[in-house]
Amino acid sequence: MNKLVAFITLFSLLWAGMLITAQPGQTDFELYGDEKPIRAKKKKTNKKEGSDPYANVYEALEANSPETATQKKETITLDLPPLFEGFIDTVVLRAKKSDLSFRDRENIKYYYSEALQKLQNKDYEGMIKYLSKSLKKDPNRKELLQLRANAFIESGKFRKGIKDLKKVLKVAPQDPTVHYNMASVYSKSNKFKKAIKHFDKAIYKNPNYLLAFQGRATALTMVHKYGAAIEDYNRVIQINNFFTAAYKGRGIAKTMTGSFEDASSDLTKALQLSPKDGYIYYYRGIAFLQMKQFSNACNDFEEAYTRRVRDAAYQLEKVCNSYSVEE
Repeated sequence: MNKLVAFITLFSLLWAGMLITAQPGQTDFELYGDEKPIRAKKKKTNKKEGSDPYANVYEALEANSPETATQKKETITLDLPPLFEGFIDTVVLRAKKSDLSFRDRENIKYYYSEALQKLQNKDYEGMIKYLSKSLKKDPNRKELLQLRANAFIESGKFRKGIKDLKKVLKVAPQDPTVHYNMASVYSKSNKFKKAIKHFDKAIYKNPNYLLAFQGRATALTMVHKYGAAIEDYNRVIQINNFFTAAYKGRGIAKTMTGSFEDASSDLTKALQLSPKDGYIYYYRGIAFLQMKQFSNACNDFEEAYTRRVRDAAYQLEKVCNSYSVEE
């Protein structure tokens, strides 16, 4: 195998392309639902009796040993989405009493209500429109700034989102949720070192902030600090031992360090919690492949491909050479 393709596919969906209102301890963050199967058709092969159907991959496996795998840019490509499972952690808080007129207060309530309605329909541009009207009346109201920041982020306007979140930090510098949101934006922007700093602050202010540990573990994985990432995943599992994303992330990090048996155990646990997640099958297939458990690996790659994990096609074609992929 000349390369292990696309190891992590932390946000494609722009974190599933979704935005929700959550509490800091919220843990229901599964991103993957039913997928329409894609057929993987067996093709006839003319193998001589007694031949090793996997002989063509032994040499490649030697070239991709644990000692060298993480150092070869062409061997492993890190990408974000399936690893980072979480949403922008928006918390709408009550604003302090202000000196606004009754009419202005009623207008803000109306605009805010309309913005939440737009949120239900994922109409982020509409949200921004109404929240901007509210902020003209009360420019420093925390919940309005934070909600507009998230609308900007979900629209791909990261700079404007960061600008609003910086305003929120001035209003509420001790709020760990704001630091988590800021870290999330930097993660989406592939600025992982900045993200880690804000995850650090969120965790410092709330030592049991599960999502912050999960987010920091992802960012650490993306900068190849796998040991530190595994420690954070351990903490997530300690807080909630049914958190699927932590088992998946830890399994991936362990694969990157060459601990393939431990990795397969974590990924098996993740599949027990989320049996429809194609990416978990793909990562476990990689671990099985490195342990030369070819039958198990090919079964996982086939399952991953039927669940629309495109990178599994490479493994089916090059490693599991008894299969041909059909669109």
